Amino acid sequence: MNTMIQQSGNQEGAPAQRPNSGKTESSKKSPFTWLIPVLLSLTITMGLAVYYMYEENRNERVLELQTGAEEQALAGRYQDALTLLDQAIRIRPRHAAAG
Repeated sequence: MNTMIQQSGNQEGAPAQRPNSGKTESSKKSPFTWLIPVLLSLTITMGLAVYYMYEENRNERVLELQTGAEEQALAGRYQDALTLLDQAIRIRPRHAAAG
């Protein structure tokens, strides 16, 4: 019996030791560490999509106003055409066709 104890390296009554896997208790990661980057990426993507749609709608509105102003001007209603162009300029001041 003494030979078995000496071979295993344990003394009587001492608990068996696990081999060290190289990880300490503080280096263990939560199984949800991937969740924060994924949620952050989704939030940023959704924010950019909403912003893009908002800007796209503004551009469409400016183009509609410009088309309406052109139709008004061709019909001889110049004051109405200027009003529509002023609205377009208020929405998008640096738009190529608005200025």
